[in-house]
Amino acid sequence: MSPKIRRLYPFPAVLGSLAACSALIVTALLLNRPVSRAQEQEPAVRFVPAEANLQQALDEARPGDTLVLQAGAYYGGNFLLRAKEGDQFITIQTSALDSLPPENHRVSPEHAQWMPMLIAPNANPVIRTEPGAHHYRFVGIEFRPMAGVYTYALIQLGSNTATSVEEQAHDFELDRVYVHGDPDRGGKRGLELHARSTTISNSYFSGFRSDSQDTQAIGSWNGPGPYLIFNNYLEASGMSVLFGGAAPRIPDLVPTDIVFYNNYITRPLEWRGKAAVKNLFELKNARNVDVRYNVFENNWVSAQNGTAILFTVRTCEAGDYPWSAVENVNFSNNIVRKSEGGGVVTMGEDNVRVNCAKPGTGEVVASGTAVSGQGTSFTSELQEGQYLVINKVARRITKIVDDSNLEVASRFAAEPVGPVAFRSFAIAGRVDNITIRNNLFEDIRPFNGSTGGRLFQVYSNSQNVTIEHNTGFSGAHVLLGEGTPNPGLVFRNNMLLYGRYGIGGSGKGAGNAALDFYFPGSIVTHNAFIGGGNMAKSYPPDNFFPAALEDVGFADLAAANYSLSDQSSYKGKGSDERDLGADMGVLSQVLQEAVAGAPTSEGPALSELRRLTQSARTPAWKKFYWARRLAR
Repeated sequence: MSPKIRRLYPFPAVLGSLAACSALIVTALLLNRPVSRAQEQEPAVRFVPAEANLQQALDEARPGDTLVLQAGAYYGGNFLLRAKEGDQFITIQTSALDSLPPENHRVSPEHAQWMPMLIAPNANPVIRTEPGAHHYRFVGIEFRPMAGVYTYALIQLGSNTATSVEEQAHDFELDRVYVHGDPDRGGKRGLELHARSTTISNSYFSGFRSDSQDTQAIGSWNGPGPYLIFNNYLEASGMSVLFGGAAPRIPDLVPTDIVFYNNYITRPLEWRGKAAVKNLFELKNARNVDVRYNVFENNWVSAQNGTAILFTVRTCEAGDYPWSAVENVNFSNNIVRKSEGGGVVTMGEDNVRVNCAKPGTGEVVASGTAVSGQGTSFTSELQEGQYLVINKVARRITKIVDDSNLEVASRFAAEPVGPVAFRSFAIAGRVDNITIRNNLFEDIRPFNGSTGGRLFQVYSNSQNVTIEHNTGFSGAHVLLGEGTPNPGLVFRNNMLLYGRYGIGGSGKGAGNAALDFYFPGSIVTHNAFIGGGNMAKSYPPDNFFPAALEDVGFADLAAANYSLSDQSSYKGKGSDERDLGADMGVLSQVLQEAVAGAPTSEGPALSELRRLTQSARTPAWKKFYWARRLAR
């Protein structure tokens, strides 16, 4: 049934689209038509011009209604989205929707002329949500602060103080919106995301910068997920996208089921020396994250060491949350380029717990809900409510009996577990099951061309990290290990510039010596280490050492086409009989579609979404969100 058009607010003199003007004519014909009680409950299209009260319009809107805001008009205030009965979306959209790019195409600042402006008059959010608010969609809206205002969160969906998942707002969509900080002062965060079930697509986030604070285009720490972040431009000086980094108020919360496809993450080079830059994408507390078909670029040494992608668990930032984890992450088919310090770092244990309890020493045995220790100091070193992870099984401490005995919330297996060295407990987070596959890492070195830059850094008990079929060019290390050993590493079928040090480990030299200590039991095979020939004997067998880039047989090295020519000695030489390195055919499409923001129906991102909606193995939440995205 088509939504009924109702005149609830004064009509603007000029609307920005032919569709909206046609609606006015239809409205005029309906003005004297009787409206039944049943018809009152039908979805309505409501025109809200600049002089109307937008908060009143939001409060009176019913599920299924569409609020059409006047393109080019200003709506100032701190607006609240209220909880309402019903599961249909309330849509807030521009009157000039037909002038914007079509579905699955990204907007840019040049489209702002066709958008109404929601303006924050102060440092508080221009949009925030009531507990339990749900089913709101914004399409073709510009969100910005008043001139000269530095906002801490321009949009806040969900609450950073909610203490239960049920309390959080849910079901939101931001589609083709323009979200930006003040041109002069910047802003801390574009979207503070704590709501459940949220989609951000085809949008443009820019200007979130500071010389003293961490800033993000999108930041989340008290939101359970799921999230679909698709085809956006994302720009911030701190971490353009961040999950975790502060204590969730919801006990045991780990943001889960995050899909991040076809985004362009960058920042202006003009910010060098003017903003506190850290990284481009960081997970500090997240589970089941699928990061594919994105372009990440322009990261430099500033407030951090200049590594672009961070999978580094944190458990003691703005509170103590030792259950934090970064696990089940797929980082595939991406391009990472122009990053001074490094490509990717993983860190499996939180090394910054200054104000939180730290692991102790000794040995323990666990059986059922009882944990007993020898040489332990449970009373002074642990607290009730913390977590112990014994043999990868996390258990909350419910009672500390004495220095040698405690109780946990749920039982271990019938057979006793232990003894386990107390110092190897992970009461401070974990990183597990990280896959880095089929990516291009280009210009991972200082911008001045010197021999720095670490391609992959795997630190401190990062477990089950797989790095395969990547092509990468860095100045220092292809792989560096530090901290405690990292079990379960698989490193194969990569095409990598050896750099100064190749595979190394802090205090352990290069090659096998570093692998044996920092990556016990690792599989390192069928990699090409370009320029590392004099070190070949220090590496496991079945790896390759071409003398120089010119000896690889790239299709067109001068044009940065890193596909292998038919004459290459490394074509089909992977352990899976595929070419070494990344599939440049896929990545050339990624470069074009992610930067332009116009994914084609047959391109990799939309094709993968379509394929997964039809797969029996795809979780129901993914099918629902992806099918909804593809249907419009």
